[in-house]
Amino acid sequence: MNLPQLSIKNHQFTLTAFAFLLVMGLASFFNMPRREDPALDIPNILVIAVYPGANPEDIESQVVDVLEEAINELDDLKEVQTTIRDGVAIMEVEFNFGIDSDKKFDEVQRQVNQSQEEMPEGLYQLDVKKMSTNTVTIMQIGLISETADYALLKSEAERLKREIEKGNGVRKVEVEAYPEQEVRIALNPVLMKEMGISLDDIERAIQSNNANIPGGAVKVSNKLFNIKTSGNYTDLGQIRNTVVGAYQGKVIYLKNIASVFFGFEDERWLARYNGERTVYLNVQQKDGFNIYSVTDPIKEKLSQANLAGDIRLAYIFDQSEGVTDRVAGFMGNLVQGIVLVGAIIFLVLGIRSASLVMLAIPFSILIGLWVVDQFGFALQQMSIAGLVVALGLLVDNSIAIIENIERLLTQGYSREEAAIKGTQQLVAPMASATLTTILAFIPIVMMPDTTGAFIKALPTTV
Repeated sequence: MNLPQLSIKNHQFTLTAFAFLLVMGLASFFNMPRREDPALDIPNILVIAVYPGANPEDIESQVVDVLEEAINELDDLKEVQTTIRDGVAIMEVEFNFGIDSDKKFDEVQRQVNQSQEEMPEGLYQLDVKKMSTNTVTIMQIGLISETADYALLKSEAERLKREIEKGNGVRKVEVEAYPEQEVRIALNPVLMKEMGISLDDIERAIQSNNANIPGGAVKVSNKLFNIKTSGNYTDLGQIRNTVVGAYQGKVIYLKNIASVFFGFEDERWLARYNGERTVYLNVQQKDGFNIYSVTDPIKEKLSQANLAGDIRLAYIFDQSEGVTDRVAGFMGNLVQGIVLVGAIIFLVLGIRSASLVMLAIPFSILIGLWVVDQFGFALQQMSIAGLVVALGLLVDNSIAIIENIERLLTQGYSREEAAIKGTQQLVAPMASATLTTILAFIPIVMMPDTTGAFIKALPTTV
């Protein structure tokens, strides 16, 4: 007994199994994680070294060479790229794709710790950090004002950041595009000369009381890393009361020869939205969450936010809109395909044949979605592209089977015989055609490294 005959003879079981698969397909469609791009686990690790006062040549010979020698002992190493600037070195360590990133992070951490004994005494900081391509910004929110200063914009941004981070599925929120607050000292050169205090005296006094050493900013792989350390000063009063020298038997404090106040660093970038000053909130999503379950609560929460002054909100970027467009585009293609195919078959073969084809296409897509979900893929641009390709194949197969069954009916076969024989006659040719398609996509499935992982959902879905 062949498969078509078995299915028709046991139609109760067939319908029950079919209904079960449809329910599972619908559940997968509504519950599958939605995102713009595939999630990739690339084993990249950063090693950051802060060596105050050292030039790039000294850092390379005393720090970088030692670290590279230790890291090169590890297996599955692909490449090491190092960026060196005055006082700072950042190494980007990349391992072969597919290697356990957590394991490699532990190995790099161990090698760096073992190298500590060979480091110079002046090395202030040596950190190991894991990079992840999954920490993609899914939403960028702008706090916009033409009159509010950066202190107020930042304060409001930090308040909103704390609220957003409470949301389910939010990995991290970053505040960007504002100058860092810093302490500024305006010296009085007349008083300094009168009291015999030089600029070097003031610098030494401050450095001896405060171990705060700015490492600057280093750009690696299109990401900007700010390197900073903590110091001993906690307020402006302590800075003002720093002893900088003596004059006529009296202790001279910094406040006697200078004004000390909070200011902002010189702007490293200019952030504007429609010509107005803007501070950005970048929201990152945790793995495995539906993008709408993250963005929708954020939008609802922000709609109720009361902002100071004339500050207002704007959504600069919202990845959920792109996901909506892609899903809507696929649904549009699906509906268009069903309607066009149904209309053509209706004109040629009648309403019954048209109805069968129109039902077969979406039902097959739903069953396919359930299978894709079981493989652990999210509903993203690659899996959607695979569904679009599969849509064309489903249309061809459905039309061929219906047309063959209609042909047998005109030859006098009963409906049951025509359905069994008409389907069975096309099993071999359709299996061959399907196998050809599968073989055509196998090389794509087997593609190595990041490219293969990125595109894998497309051929798997097909």
